[in-house]
Amino acid sequence: CRVRAAPAGDPAWALWMPPTPAEPSPEPPAAPQPVKEPAAAKPLLTLPQRTSVPPSPRASLPPQPAPASLPPPPVPKDAPPEPAVAVGPVLPLIVEPKAPARARPVKDEKKDPFAFEGASSFSLPPLDLLEDRESQRQVIDKEAYFSTADKLREKLASFGIAGTVKEIRPGPVVTMYEFEPAPGIKISKIASLADDLAMAMEALKVRIVAPIPGKGVVGIEVPNKQRETVYLREIVEQELFLKSPSKLAMAIGKNIEGLPYVTDLAKMPHLLIAGTTGSGKSVSVNTMIMSILFKATPEEVRLIMVDPKVTELSIYEGIPHLLLPVVTDARKAALALRWAVEEMERRYQLLADAGVRNIGGYNKWVERMQAEVPVPAAPKADKPPVPAKLRIIDVAEGESEEEAIARVSSDGPTLGVPAPTDNAPESPKVFAQPEDGSLAECTDQSVEPQACDEDAPLPEERVQADGPKKLPYIVIIIDEVADLMMVASREVETYVARLAQMARAAGIHLMIATQRPSTDVITGVIKANFPSRVSFQLRSKPDSMTILGCVGAEALLGMGDMLILPPTSAHLERVHGAFVSDGEITKVVAHLKAQGKPVYDESILKPRDEESEEGGGGTEEHADEMYDQCLAIVSEMHTVSVSMLQRKLRLGYNRAARIIERMEREGIVGPANGSKPREVLIRPVGEMHREVNL
Repeated sequence: CRVRAAPAGDPAWALWMPPTPAEPSPEPPAAPQPVKEPAAAKPLLTLPQRTSVPPSPRASLPPQPAPASLPPPPVPKDAPPEPAVAVGPVLPLIVEPKAPARARPVKDEKKDPFAFEGASSFSLPPLDLLEDRESQRQVIDKEAYFSTADKLREKLASFGIAGTVKEIRPGPVVTMYEFEPAPGIKISKIASLADDLAMAMEALKVRIVAPIPGKGVVGIEVPNKQRETVYLREIVEQELFLKSPSKLAMAIGKNIEGLPYVTDLAKMPHLLIAGTTGSGKSVSVNTMIMSILFKATPEEVRLIMVDPKVTELSIYEGIPHLLLPVVTDARKAALALRWAVEEMERRYQLLADAGVRNIGGYNKWVERMQAEVPVPAAPKADKPPVPAKLRIIDVAEGESEEEAIARVSSDGPTLGVPAPTDNAPESPKVFAQPEDGSLAECTDQSVEPQACDEDAPLPEERVQADGPKKLPYIVIIIDEVADLMMVASREVETYVARLAQMARAAGIHLMIATQRPSTDVITGVIKANFPSRVSFQLRSKPDSMTILGCVGAEALLGMGDMLILPPTSAHLERVHGAFVSDGEITKVVAHLKAQGKPVYDESILKPRDEESEEGGGGTEEHADEMYDQCLAIVSEMHTVSVSMLQRKLRLGYNRAARIIERMEREGIVGPANGSKPREVLIRPVGEMHREVNL
């Protein structure tokens, strides 16, 4: 609105306008009050007053000359350096791995002879067969590590996660940064930022361990710009491996801190391995096998190798540790697993008879039994020894046995056999005359002389032949179990589950590897009985969940980078596998072959008669009857497979496979076509006539 000035002399405006307040008039200044002087105090009541002395100004001293600087005291050479005073933010601590102690080189140790052809002793392979490569340990660049730690802290702070990097642990392949979050930060929020941190660090993949077991920090594993190669010789030269009492010690590689990682297969007790092609799975399997060959003789460990791919384990063909040649056929592999189950049952019976609980206790019991048997004295070179406990009787021509005994009793011992004295214990008379006056019981040529005496100790050759013997460990190595599950899934799953459940105490251990860790290959039964698992790089999180039960294997780097699930812990351990070349394997295999030829047990792969099952027994007559029934069923079909006969007639796999093979020999069915059913080459008679009439 507009305000206009009021016209002069207008009464209306004068009434409407409020009165203007009058300005206050200035007050006159107050007159000064007269100051009353205090009355003089009475002299008697007056206290003495203190006189105030004004402070005197401080006299300035003349400038003093500066004292002469004294030289610093001498620092001893052995004194530790003084810690530097940190200015500004506290830098994280870089924890450098300590160099593990290496064992002193020892000479080749000769072992007890084994049943090789023409071998008198066995020596373990020397470490010189492995190439001695110089350590490729990179120089620690502290500035680069500090810069990466700052990037991590700033990137996490941009997502609202405050904290500090406490420690930095460099490793051969990855470096772990231990991040301590501020109070109130959720760990799950940090674990979901792996991809964002990988982009910020310009790294291939970043793995987050939230939290590190036993610590109040979160581990962030960042790949190194230049990764180091871990060689097998670096691990087998360590005291941790050489001084391990176990014959199944395996040199796996190095952990993320660069320390050697050695485990014991006997404590695992079985191992399940998974990894894609090129992840280092086959190289790691070779490393485990080589570790066993460097520790154990064939008398201590025997191997069964199953290689459906033919090319992975064939390099070990002919080493004396093998129980049978490398198996490449899936059906023979099923027979080998069945033999292992039977061997496990036989060993448990031996353990029960000896009153022990495991194979280690049984072998110690065998040592005690063999130590209690006295070893006979060495024979003299001039004449054959005559046992002092025997009474030798020569029956002359025309002389009866009774007359010979009477003559020997009157003449005393013959052929220099000392007669028993009063102080010496009486020797058992092996050829003593029985009550019926006959010596027929002890003159049998098939009976050993000392066998007639229950108290006499058995000779050494009898103990080795018929007495208890030590049991070797048996390790079954399957390079690709997916092919076995495709051909004979039910039998393989059953045998593997039984061995995994019970074979540990019997000294039988499994190492199963696969490159397809799907649920149809690694079933729930197999997974539940393998507490120890090793996973190399996988393609997806579901594959990692199948083998490990958690994610993480999809973030590995390949080329031997693995996650190990120990049997006694639920936390994963990251290990970088050792590398062994084909040339090194060839040298070790040649050294072992020079020790002697292997002794194969050919009965392992012989087909056995099926136990009496519902639908048929194991006799030849019943097998012929079942063959006719199978022939009648097959003639009405266009294709047939072993599993189809198993379902229709409730037969075992081996029996159904033998029937199919017989039909193939007789021209009834066609040859095998991979995993597809076989073609039926015959037709029923009526159907054939109808085709002709057409």
